[in-house]
Amino acid sequence: MKYLTLILFIFLLFNIPLFAQTQVQLYLYNAKRLANERKYNEAIDEISKAIAIEPNEVGLYLIRADFYKKSKNNQAFQTDIDTTISIVNKAIETDPKNAKLFLKRAYIYYHAGNKSAVTEDVKKAISINPNDFEILRGSRQQLKSIGEYEESLEIADKIISLDASNPSDFYSRFFIKKELKDFRGAVEDGIKSLELTDITINLFALGDIHKILQNELKDDENLPNYYERILVILDKRALLLNDLITQKIKPQSIDQLKIKQTLTFIDIKVILNNYIELCQKKGMLDKADELIEQISKYEPVELSSNFHDEMRINQKVLRLIARGDSFLAQKEYDKAVEYYEEAIKLNNSKEAHQKLFQALQIKVEAESK
Repeated sequence: MKYLTLILFIFLLFNIPLFAQTQVQLYLYNAKRLANERKYNEAIDEISKAIAIEPNEVGLYLIRADFYKKSKNNQAFQTDIDTTISIVNKAIETDPKNAKLFLKRAYIYYHAGNKSAVTEDVKKAISINPNDFEILRGSRQQLKSIGEYEESLEIADKIISLDASNPSDFYSRFFIKKELKDFRGAVEDGIKSLELTDITINLFALGDIHKILQNELKDDENLPNYYERILVILDKRALLLNDLITQKIKPQSIDQLKIKQTLTFIDIKVILNNYIELCQKKGMLDKADELIEQISKYEPVELSSNFHDEMRINQKVLRLIARGDSFLAQKEYDKAVEYYEEAIKLNNSKEAHQKLFQALQIKVEAESK
């Protein structure tokens, strides 16, 4: 512990920005907590302390502007928006070929409700770096946010033409096409997103695809084909998960994989039941019987005996960390340290270690004043 304290003292002595970042994070945590309780004036006080440390951090002003807006202080809201624009304008004057700065200003204009300025800055950003994925994806999102779906779709198409291997890009285009009421195109992109998604990642797109199939495309002639393609993807996913499980990596990892496999089985059953209902409705009774026989293949897998104990420990660790965060916010550093150390004892949590380091750092700074 003395060694860790010495390291923290060195950080402070040489003015390394780690402390400032941690202090800003603490004020930000307090501000968001107070805002959730609708104590906007107190939240504004906390975020203002963070701004005093980082006076050129645009994101902090935007958060405070949002608090001003919610507290119906329109004049203060506009002042913070103007301040952020001024900060970025100065940065652009210094570095006029920096596309990220124009994208940042577009984001500010979005918060200010200036749609035409958003569009203009997005075009400037793309003209500087026309093939940069970060710029293109940011521009796609900004245009989508202001309802410029046609322009957003053009950028989404370009991104995929440059690289058609990212499931998130297809999922993003899914939403744009959905807004444009191109439901068939949206489902095609959604299915492609499912195909590309790694088996260890949840299939967030599936629920959105399913809603369209159940509503806008419930009478579409391609509906059976959509169900078939989704089932092929899900069945392949289930088999790959089973292969990983049989490799017996680690007990905890195996249980996590089993949960994903069980969730995949549930998804398969939902699609199968809808497909069966469709087949029965259309008089495709042989196909319906074939699908009914498949359902029994997808039964939940058994978890290891200690899995639930591990889950309970993890939940307790999260509660201890939350208590530590609460005491840290109240500047009761010793109590915060106590809770973080207790969390570390339970399962050597990486998050608890980081929180402990943060608490000790803030404590050293407070005691050195």
